[in-house]
Amino acid sequence: MRKITKSLQIEDIPMSIQLPQNERNRQNRPTRNEGKRQTTHDRRLEVIDLQRFPEEKTFSERYKQDDLKEKLKKLYHNKCGYCEQYSESWHVEHYRPKNGGYAWLAYSWDNLLYCCPTCNEHKGSQFEIRGEKAFYIASDLPSIHALGQKYNAHEKPLLLHPEYDLVEDDFVFDENGQILTEQITNERLIYTVSEACKLDRKDLTDRRKEIVVDKLVQDINAVILKNKNNQEVMQTKIQGLIEVFIATSHRETEEFTVFRKYVITHFLQKILLKTLSEIS
Repeated sequence: MRKITKSLQIEDIPMSIQLPQNERNRQNRPTRNEGKRQTTHDRRLEVIDLQRFPEEKTFSERYKQDDLKEKLKKLYHNKCGYCEQYSESWHVEHYRPKNGGYAWLAYSWDNLLYCCPTCNEHKGSQFEIRGEKAFYIASDLPSIHALGQKYNAHEKPLLLHPEYDLVEDDFVFDENGQILTEQITNERLIYTVSEACKLDRKDLTDRRKEIVVDKLVQDINAVILKNKNNQEVMQTKIQGLIEVFIATSHRETEEFTVFRKYVITHFLQKILLKTLSEIS
């Protein structure tokens, strides 16, 4: 889970969920985008009045508009905000659950995340807090797209938010991609990993190892076997391979960047020496 930078400036919020303009020229018909914006706001006000989120499609489709989905996909580099896997099928997820007592935030930009179906299923409507629960007040409406930090201050949620929380340095992995929660001291990270999103699930651990460690070992082996009769060329090629691996690990478009960086810091030399010894 790496930190995502999302602008909360009005011009960067998808048009389909923006608040309507306070003043509009009544001589002109609303544009298509303005119509979408007004429709979403109408649903928002209905949800606020109902104090719950209805199941009808007319409500759920408002946070699934194309402009919103495309912007989230781009911001998250087509990776789940929690597990960092690419996902062909993904969900617009609510950090504060729309069916868990936060219906008024169903169309709020800083409450909407890019999430894979598996993390979304595990997370569900879980949202434990250590403080007092936020509730809707009318004076919050003008700031409806940027209430997260205000609520976080007094709710003290356990679930991490990919856009607010920087926790890369708090992760501890073993060489096989397993998250070692017993060695992590950040309570919120432990909750997010083990209880909310199950980021220590076996299939995900195996994929981290396959995509990062196994691929690196395979690439090193290929270079060694191809150049085993020329030590100088072999060393140069391996050095180039390691440099590419390090550079790649800092690209936001890559899967599992947090684990990649951990491997560089803690396991890279060990992996390299072990691979060389097995070949010789």
